[in-house]
Amino acid sequence: MNCIRTIRLLATLCTVLLPILLPSHALAQRKLVPVKCNAEELENGWVCLDSLFVEEGTVPPDSCERFMFWSEVRPDLPWRLLFTNFRISLSFTGQDAYADEFRELCESRGVIDSSNAYLLDAQVRAFVALLQDEVGFDHVVARTISPRGTKTPPRFSCTIPNPRYYNYWKVKQLWALSRGADTTDPAAVLASQRGTDPYGITAMELNLTSPCFIFVSVKNDSPSSTPSGPTAVSHGNIQVTGFQGPYTLYDISGRIITHGELFQGDENRVLQVNPGVYFLQSATSVKTFMVLP
Repeated sequence: MNCIRTIRLLATLCTVLLPILLPSHALAQRKLVPVKCNAEELENGWVCLDSLFVEEGTVPPDSCERFMFWSEVRPDLPWRLLFTNFRISLSFTGQDAYADEFRELCESRGVIDSSNAYLLDAQVRAFVALLQDEVGFDHVVARTISPRGTKTPPRFSCTIPNPRYYNYWKVKQLWALSRGADTTDPAAVLASQRGTDPYGITAMELNLTSPCFIFVSVKNDSPSSTPSGPTAVSHGNIQVTGFQGPYTLYDISGRIITHGELFQGDENRVLQVNPGVYFLQSATSVKTFMVLP
């Protein structure tokens, strides 16, 4: 009997002491499960980002459409629930003095590190430092720069490929913090994702790829998520025109082929691709292309 009482006492002590002795993050850590589109969503043309997760037990992981519906009702909610390790893209107004050096880095997909961090805007440097502490990543890569000869300051773009798993909303809060916004105010956090300069163009922007989108859907006819216009037919390549800002090219299976950004004055970009059907997503539309040999 005494032995049983001793065991019960030890069990009780463990129950009380473990939350105190163990790190809180170890207890709070939960399993991430991948998000998949359900059969009905796939039939209607919904596609999920391949690297998309939710915490187990929070929401059903087979309803991409649900996240996008929530974004219309409460814009910050889906970002709080979603996790990924997909790339993080940044763009900002750079300095003319650094344009040639940044252009050379872009051509070689060069790395931006402590030796050339001056190429980044001060607020971008602050965000990168916060992100490294919170999430962790290997490096920052120079991606694109606006064409020479434009009347506005050069526009620099860089990418953080393959970061550790992160929560969408947490990264948005870090960006807001680096820009001096109130991270407790959802509206302020969302508003901080992009800002305009005296020229009226986007001076600084955080670009996290949309987790879910629609190719063709009978349930959503908003211009931001449905293909605009007829399918374009071309041979061997796709011409990217008609808008400014970030874009992503997907194949018919939803796999990301490439991404980039069109700047003012950069009115025509050609993407060499294999024959097939592709979808070009910008901030305002999704266009369908059929590429022939």
